[in-house]
Amino acid sequence: MNLPSPSLGSPSWVVVLLAVLMSGGLTRAAEAVAAGPEPRAVVAKCTSPDGTLLSRESSGKDWKPVAKTVMVSSRDVLLALPGVQAVVETEPPGVSLTLFGGWPQLSPSPVLASEVMLHDGRAYDLDFTLREGRVLLTNTKEKGPARIWVRLPGFAWQLTLAEPGTRVGLEIYGRWPRGVRFAKEPRPGEEPTKVLVLLMLKGQAQLTTDTHSYELSAPPGPALMTWDSVAGEASGPQRLRALPAWADPNVLVPAEGKAVDEVVRTYKATLKKTGSPEETMTALFNAAATEKDKSRAAQMREFAVLGWNALDDLPRVAEALADPGSADVRDAAVLALRMWIGAEVGRDQQLHRLLQDRLGYTDRQADAVLDLLHSPFDADAPTTYEALIRLLQHPKLAVRQLARWHLYRLAPVGRDIPYDPAATEEEREKAVKAWLELVPSGELPKEKKTKATGDERKP
Repeated sequence: MNLPSPSLGSPSWVVVLLAVLMSGGLTRAAEAVAAGPEPRAVVAKCTSPDGTLLSRESSGKDWKPVAKTVMVSSRDVLLALPGVQAVVETEPPGVSLTLFGGWPQLSPSPVLASEVMLHDGRAYDLDFTLREGRVLLTNTKEKGPARIWVRLPGFAWQLTLAEPGTRVGLEIYGRWPRGVRFAKEPRPGEEPTKVLVLLMLKGQAQLTTDTHSYELSAPPGPALMTWDSVAGEASGPQRLRALPAWADPNVLVPAEGKAVDEVVRTYKATLKKTGSPEETMTALFNAAATEKDKSRAAQMREFAVLGWNALDDLPRVAEALADPGSADVRDAAVLALRMWIGAEVGRDQQLHRLLQDRLGYTDRQADAVLDLLHSPFDADAPTTYEALIRLLQHPKLAVRQLARWHLYRLAPVGRDIPYDPAATEEEREKAVKAWLELVPSGELPKEKKTKATGDERKP
């Protein structure tokens, strides 16, 4: 069963527990405690450079940068932007929690921002909710195991890191399953699939779930544990020969990673001046227009778009999907919005309303955008390619961008066909004719590849 991690120092908790135990058991005690208000308390300290960690008290509030050595309270939402790593240490010391912001080209998993909430759970060395993205957990005690309570969507896992230095990674994300179309009214049972991955990075740990207890160890041992909202934990731990590149300290940082680090340094320097993460994203985006290095300019724009998404600035990301001047901005917006609508039920309906109310889309145009942000296509149906090729001439730039995005992934054989969704109608028509020659009506693409195109690992 899922037991909450109450504050044992709270007299009210003790009264509730005794009363419910006398009347019928620990399960109802857990439910009563979970229903009560959670106290706000200092539980950790930021130990990473200024600006790497952002926090806010609740949804709808402004994000604020957290300076190094500043104490962090329970119930606050903590965030590391894509490409940024932020670290908090529990108080009293015991566990180091790294919010490990991902980057599209540097990870096999579609994780971007890292978002958590800490709790005042004194029965554990660390009690936290993993809301989004990737985190690393390290036992920092002088001796002995570290016990961690990980709250997840509708359930919880208990981790015991065996000894000092033991390290484990966790990541969670959501995505709409293939074949599920957008619906204005949610259909029963149709919702994003949640995926949770645990990876042993160093040492040994014990994982306790609702139904099982597992012994885990870093490669070449049973190091990988996956769960999803459809199959659950059916497969159990899997052995790995080696750590993935992103987690292996012996693997050199690729050029892409170094470029991201440079942009992150620019972000932190700009944040010191503005004091506002939102203003910093806008400043980076605007500065890219005068950046002479085209590759760096593209990284700055991508960082800004993914940053807006992490900061819940949905209108800016939706506008970026139809940016007439930058293909990398539009591509970043596609990834960001697909991840955003996959994180929670109802977000696609929210985006649909925003497109109409704020950006002037008609109902049918908004339908088309949301349908394409899902993955409703059958890769083995000729009608899929006919529809996507036809949409390359859609009146809305956002729809043309999404059609291009899907075509290049479903039919990589056509990636050499130059097509710019922001080009003139005449120029776009040349690409459409080339696609129709490559994929005639009623046929499939030659040498069609429905796997290993990158779409399977990125929303």
